[in-house]
Amino acid sequence: MCYIQGTCYNLKDPNPASPQCQICEPNKGQNWRFYSLTGNACDDKDIWTRGDSCSADGLCVGTPYTCLPDCQACDGNNGCKTTRGCVTAGKCGCSINGQCYVDGAPTPNMCQKCDIYSNANGWTNLADGAICDDGNACTRKDKCTTGACGGDPFTCPADTPCIKSNACNGDSCTIVSRPNTYRCYKQQDACDWQDQYCTGMATCPQNNLKGVDIAKGTVSILRYSIPTATKLVYKAAESGTFYLMMTQNKGVRAKLSGFTVPCGGVSFSWELVKATDTQPSVTGVLKANSEDTGTTDITVANLNLDNGGVYKILVTAQNVRSDTQQVESQLILVDTTPPTFSATVNDGNAKVNIQYQAVTTTLSAYWDPNGFADPESGRDMTSFQIGAGLKAYETTVAGFTASKANEGVLNNLKLQHNTRYYITVSIANRAGLRGQAASNGVLVDTTSPVSGTVTVLDDKKGGKLVYLAACSRQIEATIVNFKDDESGLDSFQWQLCKHPLTSPLQLSCSQQDYVEFACFPDNSCKLNVTHPEDGMVKNGCFINEYSYQLYIRARNRAGSLIEELSNRFIVDRKPPIAGVVNDGLAVDIDDQSDVQTLTANWQGFRDEISGIDTCELAAFEEYGTTDVKKIVDYVKVQASGQWTSDKLNLINGKTYYINVKCQDKAGLSKEMTTDGVVIEAVTLSGLFDY
Repeated sequence: MCYIQGTCYNLKDPNPASPQCQICEPNKGQNWRFYSLTGNACDDKDIWTRGDSCSADGLCVGTPYTCLPDCQACDGNNGCKTTRGCVTAGKCGCSINGQCYVDGAPTPNMCQKCDIYSNANGWTNLADGAICDDGNACTRKDKCTTGACGGDPFTCPADTPCIKSNACNGDSCTIVSRPNTYRCYKQQDACDWQDQYCTGMATCPQNNLKGVDIAKGTVSILRYSIPTATKLVYKAAESGTFYLMMTQNKGVRAKLSGFTVPCGGVSFSWELVKATDTQPSVTGVLKANSEDTGTTDITVANLNLDNGGVYKILVTAQNVRSDTQQVESQLILVDTTPPTFSATVNDGNAKVNIQYQAVTTTLSAYWDPNGFADPESGRDMTSFQIGAGLKAYETTVAGFTASKANEGVLNNLKLQHNTRYYITVSIANRAGLRGQAASNGVLVDTTSPVSGTVTVLDDKKGGKLVYLAACSRQIEATIVNFKDDESGLDSFQWQLCKHPLTSPLQLSCSQQDYVEFACFPDNSCKLNVTHPEDGMVKNGCFINEYSYQLYIRARNRAGSLIEELSNRFIVDRKPPIAGVVNDGLAVDIDDQSDVQTLTANWQGFRDEISGIDTCELAAFEEYGTTDVKKIVDYVKVQASGQWTSDKLNLINGKTYYINVKCQDKAGLSKEMTTDGVVIEAVTLSGLFDY
């Protein structure tokens, strides 16, 4: 046994202060102190030590160790476990595609890096705009964008005869130029550029064949013929304008113009072709160039043009390089029939035919010029004329006058109300013969429609809407009795306007223009208006303390209109202002002994927008409690006054209240209740208690 510090211990008993490392062992030491188990394994209960063993002085001691705090934690078994990413070379890193990259390591394009706090299992993008190198020599100002490196692409000048070498260098181009003694282009012919040499700045002044383009001209057959000549004449005139005169009793005259070349001259050949034949009737060659002056005559025999035959001239122009341009004239024929007209002549100046108009000084018409047809010589688009009369094809109101090819206007007329007028259109063909077509007439209506009635409805009370209390942007209106006896009604439109009650002249209307709506067939209808959110509507409601009116515009088929206003309605969403209600007929009383009569007086109920419409009063017992009881039903009263009710059966000790409720003309109400009067009745028996 051991006797240590006043306590006896049996053999092998542990030291309570160090039970793992000291025991009672009198055979191996003194019996007055514990024996140390030096070197024995123990547990110091510290997870941040390992290899714990007993020391010579009897303590359990371990070797301290640490884990990487950014990516490791103690595993509880004297070791570290990885909690984020991976560990490489004693440092934290990112685990990407089976490989561990140390924290901060970049990707080859320098736009991503390992950042264990952002993404321990993948690459993290650098901030957009970070400098990088995309490895492309033909981009510059490389920068990162969402993890990818890219630069602004640029190109170097294309290789030319004066560039010896040319390549991108990552920021610009490295160009090696040929010397200015180097011939970069050789003249091809007399119309081409001269030999060209490099400028010393990598460019050749002219390195392509100079063009000798032929300006494409025209050949036009004129309307009139020359009946006395017997031969075809070619004449070169100023500015490269040429005239071909094909003459005989049935000959024609043509104009050739606009064929020019910058160099080397131009020559021509021509053919007179009957449109129905594959072979030309007459051919010829005109040898001309830019130096030509004077006149060249070509004699043509046996021309023999057929009456009713169709002909054209083909002209081919050729330059010194044998490039050609070919044009042909329009056709010409003999025509003995006038034009025909199959389309409609529309009254009015638009493509839609009108039947009515209000104007008394002007008539107008529109037509499709393609509706006039002449299968032989064709239409003369400059020959259109119009006139007007009281019947189709008459010109008694306005004689024929020149017009455009698709429309015409007759001015300074004196047209009569409720009278129909007709326009006649005339056109000539190229042979000078005329054809006509007439409109179906337009009725003159100088009067406006007859105005009807517009009523904005009260969907709760019926009848006209006077005051609106609800939060709404929708109204319903009836439109009745609009009419037009002459041309009839064509369309209806609406617009909503408002003004503040404080400023009646400050009128404002819908930001949108008049909105069209249907009100047919009897010109009476109901209109439902849901107004958009604009100056008329705020937060989905018509605006409080504003007056609104609906404007209705009716237009007849002649274009005249009439406007009519609806009834005015006022928006009042503000309840009345409550007044004061007192118990008693004068000053407020708090108690009374009368058990049969209640009295009250009130004043101050008012409404600043629509005004007070009705007020009513009722009396209650124990108002505001669960025992409340109505003892007098609501009766109509004025907005201020006095009230008395007798023959009641009031209970001693009870409190009675008077309630006054007023409603404005918009239907909003406000009520006020007295503070109550207590019944304190005095009995005869109570008098003797004194």
